[in-house]
Amino acid sequence: MNSPGLIPVDAELKRDTDAANEAISLQSVMLQVANTGSLGLVILDACRNNPFAAKMSRSLAARAAAGSGLGRIEPVGNVLVAYAARDGTTALDGDGRNSPFDAALLRNIETPGVEVTFMFRNVRDDVMEATRNAQQPFVYGSLSRKAIYLVAAPPADTTSVKQANAAPAAAASSAPSATSAGAARWCSRKPRPPS
Repeated sequence: MNSPGLIPVDAELKRDTDAANEAISLQSVMLQVANTGSLGLVILDACRNNPFAAKMSRSLAARAAAGSGLGRIEPVGNVLVAYAARDGTTALDGDGRNSPFDAALLRNIETPGVEVTFMFRNVRDDVMEATRNAQQPFVYGSLSRKAIYLVAAPPADTTSVKQANAAPAAAASSAPSATSAGAARWCSRKPRPPS
């Protein structure tokens, strides 16, 4: 598989070669969200260690290529892919109901008036603080200069918006919202029961 494979939580992998049949290619997910008008967004919150390693029979090629974390990707167009942890590293589960990445994302994603790239900066800083710099979320992709808001653009008269790159009032009023953005979120670990 050329791009990282996303393994569903109910997968029953007996051999490492089974991943090709059960995994969903990150490339195919990126292609699906790329067809939106303004922003294709993929959020990968995955521990990214191999939970099947202990019970899986591995091929010789896989033994040589074993590593941790997802590999670096290069989305094209107006597609952002957010990893819970930088490529080649693993994300922490945390002690609470949500992982440090989930908790930071939930705290920030619905904040009105915060542009999407700045929202992910806030998530990064929150995770790094919560994990004492042990985990660094990372966003791959490149957007145009047009401001994109997931909730709502800031009012024209707001000067206390928590971001460095607030759009001018004219651009903010025409900025796309989440309704015109395609998004996919993937969590590879089993959901925790409510506490």
